[in-house]
Amino acid sequence: MAELQWTAEQAEALTATEHVLLTANAGTGKTTTVVGKIMWLLGIQRGVDRSTGDRIAPCPNPCELREIVAITFTEKAAVDLRNKLRQAIATSPEAEALRWRLDEAFIGTIHGFCGSLLREHSLRLGIDPSFRVLDERASRVAQNEIVRETILGQLEKGDPLAEKLLRRYTLNGFRNSNGAVDLVRSTLSDLRWYPERYASWHEMYEEGLESPRVVQGWDDPDDGDALTLTYALYTLAARALQAWDEYTDDENARDFDSLILDARALLAADGGQSALAEVRRRCRILIIDEFQDTNGAQRDIAFAIAGEGAGPQLFLVGDPKQSIYGFRGADIAVWNEVRKTIAGRGRILSLTRNFRSEPAVVEVVN
Repeated sequence: MAELQWTAEQAEALTATEHVLLTANAGTGKTTTVVGKIMWLLGIQRGVDRSTGDRIAPCPNPCELREIVAITFTEKAAVDLRNKLRQAIATSPEAEALRWRLDEAFIGTIHGFCGSLLREHSLRLGIDPSFRVLDERASRVAQNEIVRETILGQLEKGDPLAEKLLRRYTLNGFRNSNGAVDLVRSTLSDLRWYPERYASWHEMYEEGLESPRVVQGWDDPDDGDALTLTYALYTLAARALQAWDEYTDDENARDFDSLILDARALLAADGGQSALAEVRRRCRILIIDEFQDTNGAQRDIAFAIAGEGAGPQLFLVGDPKQSIYGFRGADIAVWNEVRKTIAGRGRILSLTRNFRSEPAVVEVVN
């Protein structure tokens, strides 16, 4: 079998033992490099650095398949990575020993990883480990219904804030415009992910104010109407969030957001240190693909597991030019923040050679 030929950039990524943030543009062999990294860690198929002709240095401390966690953005990407890893193992001398053990490695989405954490440590969280996971469509339908019931319930009670919101917007909106249900559901989602942004609004809500007082940044005399509508959105979203939490508890269900948020809470809590220690003990490397489309909670989970030198190596791969999932909560600012952090604790690497396009095309695009 011919030796694998790696570029100098790929060889550096393969053999790095510190935390790595790897920028991999389209067509630069990202998945091949991730598979090569795993194979190197397993102590097999090292290949050759084509820039020098030298064999890649062996991994000084090979790991087991069960010590590898690779998180992909979609289930399809997970299947693709697993298949390519299986093919690479099948052509190696260790094929017989490893081909039937591939499932020992975790290769899946962040939701799958977090769901596994929550089930394993459910007693620490006081939750039923048999919870079911709502897919995006089911959770959206249920959440819309809860938000609608919340709004209508407040209208029946004569809530002036709900009345003002419905005078401005229709309940359900139209094909090309959002209604009150859409706006409140969007605020509810933002409130779950970024509660710290709503501290001033929450304080007013807890005081039971029917109209908001002026908060920082809203002191323009022309902001009065917008201030009231924003407070209306917040109060309805806060009520709907409470109803949503009650619904998921009653149904023993979790949506995708709660899988991530609850896992972060588990790993950050004082009572979660045993869970964190167990994850660190079992994991040698945490690979996260498409890291440009991650968010603050996912970053927090990764760095909690990595710890301050006590946890696994982080191998974060992505391309900030391809960040397209802001509407799902992805935040390119997270990439930039992590870049600064990794620069002080690991290595910032890039794959720049394009294997997919003609050089002339790449030059024009660049």
